Amino acid sequence: MNHIRKIKFLFLLVLFVSKASAQDEPIWQFGVKGGFNFSSAAAKNIGAKKIKAGYQIGLSVDYAVTESFYLQSGPYFSVKGIRLKGSSSYSEDIPSWKQHFTMKYIEVPLLAAYKMETVSDMKLVFNAGPYFAYGLGGSTSLIEKSEAGADRGDTFGDNRMKKIDYGLRYGAALEFERLIFEISFNFGFANIADKNNELNKLLNSTHYRNKNFSLLMGYKF
Repeated sequence: MNHIRKIKFLFLLVLFVSKASAQDEPIWQFGVKGGFNFSSAAAKNIGAKKIKAGYQIGLSVDYAVTESFYLQSGPYFSVKGIRLKGSSSYSEDIPSWKQHFTMKYIEVPLLAAYKMETVSDMKLVFNAGPYFAYGLGGSTSLIEKSEAGADRGDTFGDNRMKKIDYGLRYGAALEFERLIFEISFNFGFANIADKNNELNKLLNSTHYRNKNFSLLMGYKF
């Protein structure tokens, strides 16, 4: 009888230790995430700024440090930009102009996230951290009212926009089982305007930093 009690005790002890160990082990969660970008720029004296719509899509990675604290990352393809309109001209014969910038990035955030359960199977998530991005390509168009067509060119390159961007990303999300609904904000720290920017002479004497707001939806495997 004593042997049976000892076996039961050891069995319960093993279960307890196994459960505690499982909770302490890091957990990897992978998924996909995508949605819409609404971007602009932190810049002065470059004309009237308007929001430009874009999108982002990529893979999400969550690493559980504890039950509530996570590290989040993942590579994303993100399209940003801005729409500009101005009455100041490059020459006295041009009364007004419009210009659209499109920038395509590979972007990788490194976020610290806090998750708290609100109701059954639903978590509220807050995250923040740096992001790093590299410009893969893009296009810029300049429309002057005195001309019939538009001048077009690549956004990145020599005497144009710099390809390296970095800044702060933060946001909030709702996780319902495997589904994710997220809002996210990006604020760039890097001045990506070249000093001799041939895309827009107004950018030669100002700083241009990316700003972006995203509405995202994701699914965890």
